[in-house]
Amino acid sequence: MHYLDLVANAIILQNTIDLSQAIQAVRDQGFPVTTELIAGLSAYLTSKIKRYGDYILDMLTKPLPFEEIMA
Repeated sequence: MHYLDLVANAIILQNTIDLSQAIQAVRDQGFPVTTELIAGLSAYLTSKIKRYGDYILDMLTKPLPFEEIMA
């Protein structure tokens, strides 16, 4: 059971990074991103998860802090 928790947590972490990068890209294009819009997002997806797919983790690149993305 612990391995399933590890996989779920890894997926949530990757989804959080992907969402953060997508938010930054939208902001870079000049669209306003408010906390109300972000409140509707979730890193815990329950459908279309590639459970046994390719998950490539870049452990050398540190993601931006969330505060910098929202600034």
